[in-house]
Amino acid sequence: TKAYNKFSNISEIINSKINYRFKNNKLLLECITHKSLSNQNYERMEFLGDAVIDLAITSFLYKNYPKHKESYLSREKFKIVSKKTLAVISQNLELLDMLKFKNLNFKIDRSLSESLSANVLEALIGAIYLDSNYDECERIILSLFSDHLTIKKKIGEKDAKTQLIEYLASIKEPPPKFYKEHVAGPPHKPILKITCEVSIFNKQFSVQSQTVQIGQQEVSRFILDKISNEKNI
Repeated sequence: TKAYNKFSNISEIINSKINYRFKNNKLLLECITHKSLSNQNYERMEFLGDAVIDLAITSFLYKNYPKHKESYLSREKFKIVSKKTLAVISQNLELLDMLKFKNLNFKIDRSLSESLSANVLEALIGAIYLDSNYDECERIILSLFSDHLTIKKKIGEKDAKTQLIEYLASIKEPPPKFYKEHVAGPPHKPILKITCEVSIFNKQFSVQSQTVQIGQQEVSRFILDKISNEKNI
């Protein structure tokens, strides 16, 4: 791609983006090779990188939030190392532009693109770990995730959907029912209508969203606000 014309090879690109130079370029090649092209692909490195990222973020939270209980730390870690966050970081690094593959249409499939983006980032960290050591990986991970590691007073708060489910359970009501409907847009970039039905109201609530997950959170938050405003919670 044109963004990389000034670089002589992928090793230089990686060095320019994350300040790391591979000693063994075979590891770098493997971490950007998809299984559609070769049996020597990134899957094992992805498995390793996932664990290294998890440890680095867990260690950061443990050290920086000494008064928080495990449940809060766990929820915060889950949010930080989510596939969505990994995909955003990977896309900012343009890692998919380096991916070697055969017959993959991820450029028109948003879900596949996000999944592959996250996978390649994990594989890259796994390759760096094999090429160097944990301390070097931790340095890179904390730098890449820096926007998500700002010290806050509150962490690990439950998401809106979980809060709604728990509230309904606390008053002995059944859990919310969610429905989705594709209302517009192509398959790779849909506009979805996400509807929620709860027993304490005689109506359904809906929002529009590009993903089911975001839509469920938004409609849950709307219902929680309505409950709160009516002083039922």
